[in-house]
Amino acid sequence: MKKLLIANWKQNKNLSEIKSWFDSFAGKYKANDNVNVAISPSLAYLSDVFNLIEKYGLSNVFVSAQDVSEFPGGAHTGEVSAFQVKDFCRYSIVGHSERRESFDKVLLKVENCLSLGVMPILCLRSPRDFRKDFDERIVLVWEDPLNISGESYKETPPDAVAEAISKIREVIGSRDLLYGGSVNEKNIDQLLDKDFGLTGFLVGQASLSPDSFVFLHNSIVKSL
Repeated sequence: MKKLLIANWKQNKNLSEIKSWFDSFAGKYKANDNVNVAISPSLAYLSDVFNLIEKYGLSNVFVSAQDVSEFPGGAHTGEVSAFQVKDFCRYSIVGHSERRESFDKVLLKVENCLSLGVMPILCLRSPRDFRKDFDERIVLVWEDPLNISGESYKETPPDAVAEAISKIREVIGSRDLLYGGSVNEKNIDQLLDKDFGLTGFLVGQASLSPDSFVFLHNSIVKSL
């Protein structure tokens, strides 16, 4: 199964900064057929990122929304549906911890994505939240609650990460699992250890630098 590396830019970068990022990234990125990359900019720039990927001919690089509405459409001011982003996006993040949404609301977003061919990147914080019967099209991410990007970042001990992943594996078996928890140049090699069995990463802060993001991509390629 292909690895997946996701850049979650959150509320960062305007259009000129995005263009500069791609100018640098395109000169360093070397595609690998076993690794997909998803770039998740703010909503306003989904089409711009889509066009920049096309402009530079970046193979195995796709666009992801950071969120979609729980509603499929209608009179919901300020909401954006999976139907509206599907022309640009292969993926959409749903349930990110920073949004603090109810699980029922998140599942509605997942259903809307699946119904329109957008692959939901479902973020879950506790091993208890994982289900054996999740649709196979859902990209599952464990957001390490002790190690989520921010000023209070403290590296989670490897044993604690391994223990949590083991609990998740008891539920989901061998299906793909991504890790989100301040992934960076210092801890990527450790997280790529075969014993962790991870198939990708949701990256926040380290994705803002094209050099750092390429480093993470290259590390994944070397681990294959």
